[in-house]
Amino acid sequence: MKHTAKKSLGQHFLVDDNVVRKIINTFSPRRSQLVVEIGPGEGALTRYLAELEIETIAIEVDETRADHLRSRFGEGTSVDIRHQ
Repeated sequence: MKHTAKKSLGQHFLVDDNVVRKIINTFSPRRSQLVVEIGPGEGALTRYLAELEIETIAIEVDETRADHLRSRFGEGTSVDIRHQ
């Protein structure tokens, strides 16, 4: 589900999978770590963290986007989406 970025929230979305892979490779998360993702947006980075089963708390200020991410990364994943 693609949403239009809200200028009032200063939103910009990570969409390049190559950049996401570079981020993951740079910080090499381990299952024993907790990752806090601020502003998961469309969930590009969140998806990789979920695939790696990294415990993740993703904090999203946009309630509509948070609801969408909750439905995408619901129960049974290592991701906890919070609207804050």
